[in-house]
Amino acid sequence: MTREGSFSSSRIGIGLVCMFVVLSYVGAAGAAVVQWRIEDGGNGHYYEAIAEPSRLSWTEANAIAAQQGGNLATLTSAEENEFVFSLIDEPSFWYDYWWGSAGPMLGGYQLEGSEEPDEGWSWVSGEDFVYESWDSDQPNNEYHDGYEDVLYYGTLFDAERQPLWHDYQHDHIQSLSYVIEYVPEPATLFYATLGLLALCRPRNGRQRVSGGIIAGQALARQRGLGSRK
Repeated sequence: MTREGSFSSSRIGIGLVCMFVVLSYVGAAGAAVVQWRIEDGGNGHYYEAIAEPSRLSWTEANAIAAQQGGNLATLTSAEENEFVFSLIDEPSFWYDYWWGSAGPMLGGYQLEGSEEPDEGWSWVSGEDFVYESWDSDQPNNEYHDGYEDVLYYGTLFDAERQPLWHDYQHDHIQSLSYVIEYVPEPATLFYATLGLLALCRPRNGRQRVSGGIIAGQALARQRGLGSRK
């Protein structure tokens, strides 16, 4: 075989390997997200529930969601709240404390300077904060020197897991899980594949729920969330 023939064969071999890797990644990404389908009464968005091997802050989870091309989940109806909760209603997404359990972090935050404890709550997506599912006596702004400005799923003491929200401080290390929401947009297969490859980057130790695949680019901005110290 000539050098040219050998080189061509090598290129073909590499191409086949790359194609196999891409298809494998598509399959892996397909096991990472779940769509709330329009035909089921949903909004067509995709959701990814992630449990990290160790706890992290809301600020860190919020940054990861943006890097992944989405945002922390914004729950604007009882139906959406129930759907997302169904993805994380198992012990692996909850961290137990003496006072109860901390569940996944969501994309709700309180505008700086708002009247405490229940004024100025907003979604990182810019959507109206018209639906609420606070637990009893929440938000209370009770801990962290009276500065609790983000929300997550939580329970108190021995209560069963429910789709109820609690407030806490954005830089406090409390929960180990979060939910990312992706808004699909029309795209070519090329862009869809790029998005899938980005989503399936290795995440050592993370648990991810199973479901359908993302077919397009995701919304990659978070409006209205300024830096907060």
